[in-house]
Amino acid sequence: MNITGLLSIGDRNGGSVRTGGDEFRDNLSFSKGAHSIKLGYHFLRDVNQWADPSRTSFTFNPRYTGNAFADYLLGHPSQVTTGSEGLRLNQVQGGHFVFLQDDWKASARLTVNVGLRYEYRPPYVDYKGYVTNFDLSTGQLSPPLQKRELQPWETGRFEAGVPVHGYENRLIQPRLGLANP
Repeated sequence: MNITGLLSIGDRNGGSVRTGGDEFRDNLSFSKGAHSIKLGYHFLRDVNQWADPSRTSFTFNPRYTGNAFADYLLGHPSQVTTGSEGLRLNQVQGGHFVFLQDDWKASARLTVNVGLRYEYRPPYVDYKGYVTNFDLSTGQLSPPLQKRELQPWETGRFEAGVPVHGYENRLIQPRLGLANP
């Protein structure tokens, strides 16, 4: 709220962020002869919720009575800007990671480390359906709206659970190492 020549209180925007998630990991190691085998699994789920609403603002100028404070007391603002839902994100991403590694003592002077890691980390999805992209090449929303008769600016809702971008699928990572103690 702003009363010209007297005071201005509050801000127009405020946001909140909440992060969290779940994580699980387990590893198994065993030795057989000159080999030391390690394998493991890791699950990671990230959740990010973010809201950035804009607040309603009132401006009182000396428009109706000649005094801005009198206009305030009478409830006659010269300008009102209504707030809106603003930006709201409810993103979630789940990742799965596995690995297998063999440390082989080939001789007293040589250890060979061979391993393979696989990471599956898809893009974030908006689990409540508030995010989409505009594809410039097609002129369409991607992912599309759930209800075609409604426009995004009327509802603020988009298709939930659909990634808003692609991702690389080159997720296999080989490991090779030599050690001479």
